[in-house]
Amino acid sequence: MMRFVVICFSLLPLFLSGGAFSVQAADKTYTNSIGMEFVLIPSGSFTMGTADDIDAIALPGGALLGGRDIMKKIGSDTEKPAHKVSISKPFYLGRYEVTQAQWMAVMGDNPSSFEGRSNPVDGVDWGAAQEFIKRLNQLEGHNRYRLPTEAEWEYAARGGTDTMFFFKNPKTLEEAERQLDAYAWFRKNSGKTTHPVGQKKPNPYGLYDVYGNVWEWVQDWFDEEYYSNSPDSDPKGPPSGYSRVFRGGTFESKSLNCRSAERYDLTMGPFRTSNFGFRLALSLEEDPSAPSTGAAAPATTESAAPRLASKPAAGTEPPKTRVNSIDMEFVLIPAGSFTMGEPGVLGASPRHQVTLSRPFYLGRHEVTQAQWTAVMGNNPSRFKGRDNPVERVSWKDTQEFIKRLNQKEGHNRYRLPTEAEWEYAARGGTDAMFFFMKRPETREEAERQLDAYAWFKTNSGETTHPVGRKKPNPYGLYDMYGNVLEWVRDRYMDYPSAAMTDPKGPSSGSNRVLRGGSWGGDAGSCRSAYRVHDSPDARDDSSGFRLALSPE
Repeated sequence: MMRFVVICFSLLPLFLSGGAFSVQAADKTYTNSIGMEFVLIPSGSFTMGTADDIDAIALPGGALLGGRDIMKKIGSDTEKPAHKVSISKPFYLGRYEVTQAQWMAVMGDNPSSFEGRSNPVDGVDWGAAQEFIKRLNQLEGHNRYRLPTEAEWEYAARGGTDTMFFFKNPKTLEEAERQLDAYAWFRKNSGKTTHPVGQKKPNPYGLYDVYGNVWEWVQDWFDEEYYSNSPDSDPKGPPSGYSRVFRGGTFESKSLNCRSAERYDLTMGPFRTSNFGFRLALSLEEDPSAPSTGAAAPATTESAAPRLASKPAAGTEPPKTRVNSIDMEFVLIPAGSFTMGEPGVLGASPRHQVTLSRPFYLGRHEVTQAQWTAVMGNNPSRFKGRDNPVERVSWKDTQEFIKRLNQKEGHNRYRLPTEAEWEYAARGGTDAMFFFMKRPETREEAERQLDAYAWFKTNSGETTHPVGRKKPNPYGLYDMYGNVLEWVRDRYMDYPSAAMTDPKGPSSGSNRVLRGGSWGGDAGSCRSAYRVHDSPDARDDSSGFRLALSPE
C-alpha cells in the first residue's frame, strides 16, 4: 500500500445494539452497549466454603497453621461448613470489574478515589451499585443485569477448581504471595492504589481481577450461620438482614484474604470507601421478580435510550464533556481562530488564517478496539488490546462505524472532524510546532519532551498502546500526537493562502487526509501541522481515528 507523506521533518535545521436483548445461550461471550464484556459461566456443582482439612501453610518463623487454626487466624469462621452447591442455570458474569468509564457512561459522575478510566470504579456502596443496575437496565430495555449471588460469585471465581486459590495451593505465605502476584493487585504489589482492569492473568473461566483490586459487592444479605442451612441448589442468601456480602479481596488485602472462599459483610449504608466496587451478572432470561425498567424493549435493534439526543436549553452553554453509550468521552472545543499550517514546509504551507465559528465536541481519546467491537462486532486490529486504538481501518470503514453509531443513538451528530477542526484542537490554543514547546533546537530535545505526550518510534516498541497513558494537550485530548494516525473528513488538496471560515476541504479528489503521527513515525511526524494522505480504501496498522460530535 502506498501512503503519501506530504511533509518532511526538518529540525536540523528545521454485540449489542441497544434495546432488545437477543444473546443466545450458545454465545460464550457478549459485549453490551457501554463496552462491558461478559463471559458465559456454565451450570454445575462445587463445594462452597472452606473445609477443616485445608492444606497447612508455613508462616514466617517456621510455625505451621492448618485446618481450623488457620481459619481462625484469618478471621473466616463464617466460611464453614463447606457444603455442596449446584448452580442450575448458566449465566453471564463480567469479564472485568465495572470500570470508571462505564460507570460515568451510565451515572454521569465518578466517585472513585483512584481516578483512571480503565480502573475499577471505587467508592461505591451496595445501594449505589443497585442504582447503576437500574439505569443500565433502563438504557438497554430489560431487567437482566444484576449483582451475582454469593454462590455464583464463588463458583465463577473458582473456575472449576476446589482449592484455596484457583491456582495450586501454596505451602508458605511467601509462595502464596509469589503466585498471587501474577493474578491480583493486593497489598504486596499494588502500591496502595487500584490498577486498570485486565492487567493480570485471568482465572480458568477467563475472568480478571476476581482476586484483589477492589472488593466486589454481591447480591446476598449476610448471615454468619447461613452456610449451615442454605439450600443446595441456587442459594440466594437469607431473605433479610442488616448487612450485605462482598468478595474477592482488594488492593490493600493480604494474600490469604484473596482466597476464593473469603467473605466479609458491611451494612448497606453509604460507606463509600476506595476498597469497594463490583462486577455485574447478566441473566439469560428475564427475572419476573425484578423491578420494571419503566420501558419496554423496542422492536428495532437500535438503542432504547439515546444518550445525546437532547438539546441544551436556549441560552445555556453545552456541557464541557459528554460520555456516550459505548464509553466514548467527548470534550467541548470552543469556537475561535488560529493560523493553520507551517511555513516553508511542503504540503503544510502557506500558513493561512482559519476561523471555526461554532464549538464542537471531539473525542478525548482515539476510538478503542472495545468501542469498535461494540458497534461493528469485529476487531480488525493487528495490535490487540481492548483499550488500544483500533487500527487497520480505512476511511470508508470509519464512515460505516459512524453510520451505525448514529443509528444506535438516534441522531446524526457523530462524524470525523474536519482537518481544520483537528489541527485547531490539536494545537490547544498554541501556535508553535508542538503544543508543548516552541521550535526545538535539536531532534534529541524534541524526542525527549515528546516522550511525555506521545507513543512514537523512539518509545513505542513498534506497537500501539492503551489510549490515555500519556499526558494530554491543553484541551485535555490524549494521543493527538502518535499512537495511530487519525483519519479526518477532508479530501486532500494544497492549502489556499486566503483566510477561511469553517473549511471542509475540496469537493472532489481521490485521497483523504490523516493527521497526528503514529507509533512508527519519528518526532517530526507528530507536529500539529503534519499531514499525510491516502486512498479512502487503504487499511494500515498505523491508521485509526477519533470522532467529532456536533452539539446540535
